[in-house]
Amino acid sequence: MSLSQKEQRFMIFDHCIACTTCQQMARPMFDINDSGTMAVIIQQPQTPFEVKKSMQALKSCPVSAIGVRSA
Repeated sequence: MSLSQKEQRFMIFDHCIACTTCQQMARPMFDINDSGTMAVIIQQPQTPFEVKKSMQALKSCPVSAIGVRSA
């Protein structure tokens, strides 16, 4: 990805189905909200490893509900 780590901002779109894929792949960054209806970003990735895991979660999301944008 061409954005530097500090410019990457992951986000969850409203059509998330709370399947827990992102949580399982990158738990420090992703979790499920208290009502169990959608994923939430707990923290933005800080290290290259966390960015890699977050990108894997993005690519694995079955409904493409994870996005990344520049800050």
